[in-house]
Amino acid sequence: MMRDVNGRMNRMEKAAKIAFTPREKALEALDQKKNEPIRWLLGRALKQHAEVSESPHFLLDALAGTRNGTLVAWNADIEQYRAALENPELAPKKAEADLRSDGIDAEDKLRAVVAEIMSVITLSRAGYRQFRVLLPQGSSTPDFEAVDAAGKLARIEVKNLREPDDLVRTVAAAHWKKRSAAKPGKYNFKAVVSHSHRGSLTAAAKKRICSIIDTLASST
Repeated sequence: MMRDVNGRMNRMEKAAKIAFTPREKALEALDQKKNEPIRWLLGRALKQHAEVSESPHFLLDALAGTRNGTLVAWNADIEQYRAALENPELAPKKAEADLRSDGIDAEDKLRAVVAEIMSVITLSRAGYRQFRVLLPQGSSTPDFEAVDAAGKLARIEVKNLREPDDLVRTVAAAHWKKRSAAKPGKYNFKAVVSHSHRGSLTAAAKKRICSIIDTLASST
């Protein structure tokens, strides 16, 4: 009898010592009532990102950590976004489609959705109203329709401007991120890129930069 009791206690102690990974902590926090707006809009997408991305992810990292102010702001912005929409039921579907990722581009796609959220909030403060989410139907579908301050129907396409992907720093940063996600143990150090090149790169130059980064891990 005593062995049974001790055995159960040992099993309970082991279970209590099981640590959640950061991604598991994030998904657990996502289910909390206070994060309902984030879960409503981004829940499916964030679960997909948690499965495929081991790289830093600003929203999953915030959910896993103690940055409550960040989450309060996210929830408040999404709540304002939802309130401005005439068809909010389509917003999570659009977000899930727009955010589907292979892991490497998860943060970039999330930033693009943030730009859409903030665009609706900003335009609504400028007098636009009756926003409608438009689901993709070919390559020319805008993101939203709305009625502007003059009462005219407007079609809205949101673009999140980023640096060109053919510059030295963007090529190096993108490949470093890709390699460190694939082999985090071999890329757990900092590297500084110093160069005098200006403008875009040729395909051969991009390949050379990626090759240099690939060899860095083997030289440490």
